[in-house]
Amino acid sequence: MEILSLVLSALSLVLLILLLVRQNAGAARHMWTPLDDRLNKLQTDLQRQEQGLRQELNSSVQTLGTLLSGNQRQAAQSSQDALARLEERLKTLESHNEQKLEAMRETISKRLGDIQMDNSQRLEQIRLTVNEKLQETLESKMNQSFERVSKQLEDVYKGLGEMQTLANGVGDLKKVLSNVKTRGILGEVQLGAILREILAPGQYEENVAVTKQVVEYAHARGVTVEGELGQLAGVEDDVSVEADKANYTDPGQVQDFVGRTGVDSLAIAIGTSHGAFKFKPGQKPQLRFDILQEVMDRLPGFPIVLHGASSVMPEYVALVNQYGGQMADAIGIPEDMLRKAASMAVCKINVDSDLRLAMTAGVRKHLAENPTHFDPRQYLGEGRDCITAVVKHKIESVLGCAGKA
Repeated sequence: MEILSLVLSALSLVLLILLLVRQNAGAARHMWTPLDDRLNKLQTDLQRQEQGLRQELNSSVQTLGTLLSGNQRQAAQSSQDALARLEERLKTLESHNEQKLEAMRETISKRLGDIQMDNSQRLEQIRLTVNEKLQETLESKMNQSFERVSKQLEDVYKGLGEMQTLANGVGDLKKVLSNVKTRGILGEVQLGAILREILAPGQYEENVAVTKQVVEYAHARGVTVEGELGQLAGVEDDVSVEADKANYTDPGQVQDFVGRTGVDSLAIAIGTSHGAFKFKPGQKPQLRFDILQEVMDRLPGFPIVLHGASSVMPEYVALVNQYGGQMADAIGIPEDMLRKAASMAVCKINVDSDLRLAMTAGVRKHLAENPTHFDPRQYLGEGRDCITAVVKHKIESVLGCAGKA
């Protein structure tokens, strides 16, 4: 293309010169004739060269077109090849990413599995630790309870031994007291000692004063008070009263006591006692209903309470003994006596020993039949069921208060 431009420029210059020459041709035509010939020849040569150049140019254009066409096809092929390679790369990258994602999912799943397993192991370890602590606490409490019961039984057996010793000495005492005068003198001395110990001066007044203070404090806060007149034998809350130290309620004091203290109900002593060993084997259970009747006459309609009135139900005593207990001599208040008391002025009868006995029987039975159990919710559940049965029986068959709430 540059050669063609140069040729055209040269032709233009020559033509311009020719025009200028022809303007002055008239004057010096004969001088320029050789020059015209040469110019014509040059023009012919230029035309021939121009034609050759045109042919060469056309050939070059065609060649260029062919080259461009080939380049286009080659470029298209290259583009297709590049697209193919790109698609292959994309597929390879996608496959690689999927492999990485799958590996990542497997790693995460494995980590989650390890975490769950570790948590399960930790929870199991915590559960075992808690169970171990509970088992140790339970065993400690049960051992303490059994030790306390064993000590109480030892005290009972010791008391029985002392009573046997006393019984052996009764024969000797009987010989000494065979004289009527000696018996009278000794009886007076013993009666005086008993009266001084049981009816000590100020004892009743102290009971009145303390109870009155309690009533004033409780009533100011909307709380009722249950007074107590007389003293029961047996063990209650680590307080032990020997049978010979117990005393019945004096009916002659009840009106004065209730009037001066202002109590809302009154617990009296008519032969009941605390604990499960209320009577000795062969001893006839007896309640002083005559005292209860006189109290009713002196306090008409006033609520009377019996403490230490558990019947120590034989079926639960047998269940305790069957599963390792030692309560062969446990005897309580006969239920027919309690029914009679409930039909009179007694509005409340305490049967805590029966409930403790039922709980112990249920727990002993469950642990004996299920030696692998250690969860308190398991064995205490059976104990609660036994208590529920005792309460239902008492309400329906002993206390006579079913449907009267």
